[in-house]
Amino acid sequence: MVIPCEAGASIRAKSPLDFGAKRLQLLKETIPRLSRVVIVWNPSNAVHGPTVKSIERMAKTLGIAVEHIKIQVPADVGDALVRISNGRSGLVVLEDAMINVCSTQIADVAVKHRLPAIFGLSAFAEAGGLMAYGPNRIELWRRAAIFVDKILRGANPGELPVEQSVRFDMVVNIKTAKALGLTIPPLLLLQADQVIDP
Repeated sequence: MVIPCEAGASIRAKSPLDFGAKRLQLLKETIPRLSRVVIVWNPSNAVHGPTVKSIERMAKTLGIAVEHIKIQVPADVGDALVRISNGRSGLVVLEDAMINVCSTQIADVAVKHRLPAIFGLSAFAEAGGLMAYGPNRIELWRRAAIFVDKILRGANPGELPVEQSVRFDMVVNIKTAKALGLTIPPLLLLQADQVIDP
């Protein structure tokens, strides 16, 4: 069952590059003893490099060691899943077309090996990840449709303003938290947009 919540507005990243840092911060709030995290990312994705640097800065501030698992091509997935299953860290999984294909597998391996994982897409929290935090996809698609409509009506794409997301969603999977032996802080639950509870 997915329970929509009202108070998600207080958790916000300032820019897309802050999403990763905010995800790490949320993981640390959930697991105060967290001392190591693995970032799952694609070095071929132009946004991932700066996002990883943002996560590393936040990790340094929080006293968390950082490791990396890179997925660039399908052949990387098997090794990535083995490395995740052998780890004893939290996971911050960045969204990317290549990574999204195996994110459900990552969530499954993380739960099986009792590793808390936070994703960018709510679908992967629903699939078994501990949490997700990122821009509201329905709002992004709606805004994209408005831009397409303007362009089809003759607007010059180069003259349209650049927009940033203004709505972000946080999803918490209580079933996964229980399986991991974690208690989600009540304040975090109040800030969640969705709480997945069996």
